[in-house]
Amino acid sequence: MFEIRYKNLFKKDYKRLLKQGFDDRLLIETLNYLAFGKELPRKYKNHPLKGIYTGYFDCHIKPDVVLIYSFDETTLYLHRIGSHSDLF
Repeated sequence: MFEIRYKNLFKKDYKRLLKQGFDDRLLIETLNYLAFGKELPRKYKNHPLKGIYTGYFDCHIKPDVVLIYSFDETTLYLHRIGSHSDLF
């Protein structure tokens, strides 16, 4: 199991989403896959990012809620969460 680390921008993004009525159970479901090293189902559209985001991954928790994360041997880092327009 990976240790989960929350970056400061992620915390800020997450609070904003919760104020907008985001169902946090969707994030918990996603983290259950990632933290245990399981492959995400296709519905998450998980893929590596390119360019300045090389080394990061993007998965869709909802059609317009994206989670940006990375990981190393022991830790899962949550960098950002929000809509495409908020993040890119």
